[in-house]
Amino acid sequence: MMTTLPESSREVMEEMQGETAEEVRAEPPPPPLLNIDLAWYDRTHRSLAALLVSRLCGQAGRHAGDHRPDGIGEPLIEGLLADIERCCSVRPGFVTPRTPVLEAVFRAILANGNRPLPMPEVRRRLMGWLALHEASPVISEDRLVRLVESDNFYGIRAVRP
Repeated sequence: MMTTLPESSREVMEEMQGETAEEVRAEPPPPPLLNIDLAWYDRTHRSLAALLVSRLCGQAGRHAGDHRPDGIGEPLIEGLLADIERCCSVRPGFVTPRTPVLEAVFRAILANGNRPLPMPEVRRRLMGWLALHEASPVISEDRLVRLVESDNFYGIRAVRP
């Protein structure tokens, strides 16, 4: 014996099934991309060039003056970023367990030439650098998100793809 549902009940069931199927199909939003907001430095009257020069390794630091237009003024950001990406970031000690976490996030972005990086990739890079040391902390993605959201020193910003 088969019972049939009244038409209105059938429609409600179909609607509910449709909603459930849509919810199942919904994908989570992609992770935010992190980069350094260059305009933030202008708005806050801070010098990104000075911050970058202080992050140069010895090898790149000897050539920092090469990035000054006409040999005077602040070095050009693009040249400093390129030096950090190709030279400093691959040297031992670029990020260590003693590096503050937000500084390490900043350095991960620098190591990528300030091209936007997804948060999971930032975390992967940090854990890779820290794995080179015996006492390396485990850093959750949630902790990284909270730190980036509260940043008022490095100008790190999350952008949605």
